[in-house]
Amino acid sequence: MASLLLFFLSALICLTALCVERAIGIGWDFHPDAVTYLGNSKLITGLLLEQGPLAVLNNLYYLVVNALDMNLAAVIAVNVCMYSLTNVLITMVFTRFTKGNQPQGLIYFGLFALVLFNPYRIHLAVHVLKDTMIILFLVMVAVRWKFSFLSWLPLMLIRIGSMIYAIAFLTRRNLLLLAIPIGAYLVLHPHVIIGILESKQVDMRFRSFDHVPSFYSMGLFGTGLRALIWPFFMLTGTFVLFSPSVMFVPIAFGALVFQIWCWKSFSRPGLLLAVYAPMAILAIMVPGFTSFIRYALPLLTIAPILMMQGKMFRPR
Repeated sequence: MASLLLFFLSALICLTALCVERAIGIGWDFHPDAVTYLGNSKLITGLLLEQGPLAVLNNLYYLVVNALDMNLAAVIAVNVCMYSLTNVLITMVFTRFTKGNQPQGLIYFGLFALVLFNPYRIHLAVHVLKDTMIILFLVMVAVRWKFSFLSWLPLMLIRIGSMIYAIAFLTRRNLLLLAIPIGAYLVLHPHVIIGILESKQVDMRFRSFDHVPSFYSMGLFGTGLRALIWPFFMLTGTFVLFSPSVMFVPIAFGALVFQIWCWKSFSRPGLLLAVYAPMAILAIMVPGFTSFIRYALPLLTIAPILMMQGKMFRPR
């Protein structure tokens, strides 16, 4: 019953956010990707089916949008349902965590609620974007590793670069299992390694409010700086100090609340190496910080799960 109430509460919050965004002028086409999905999914789906099953790799979301007849309301409704289900799964882990750890008062639960209802996740959920679907499947991996093969396949079909997220679950036990898909990704995308080695990267900031330092003019050294600094910016929200835009404030707020919750729950910051490492790789690969935020958000979303599980499963 509690899970059902949380599901509908999450959906209601999304609908409220949708109304607020439309009222302040953020339309359905705020993200260029949304225009592509709603305008070209039927055509692209036809081309993909002609090319064979392998063509679906990295392109599954086009098929999903096409199956929904490229209907704006239908696609957003599906995204909202996936967002709500993700919240239920994260809260399941939190519930198990609180049973084995002494609750620390109303503030403790309030902070978790703020972590759960990350404003940027809500924003993405009410737009025609594949990020919410990616986050759902990655959370499913984090919650139920034993059945993760059921989630990795759709993740690869939605965004093949999602294999980088596998680093967050890297242990001696599953090292080989995770090395195979990561290796396959690098083989299929050799330009990634070549581009890094040749340092032929271009500063591509897709939003005018993105003033976060990218260090592109510094070559390979700048690449290393991004790998080191951008994950810290993302996990702490400190990027807003360099780009104090109203558009960045909700994203920074979500990261800041996560850090406060970590201090309250674990007496340490939420700077997990398991999350930091794949974020560093993403920082090397993506063209701008606004793009980095979207790619890194799934890792920020599973970070609370990994921290709670780490404490739950730690020998006492």
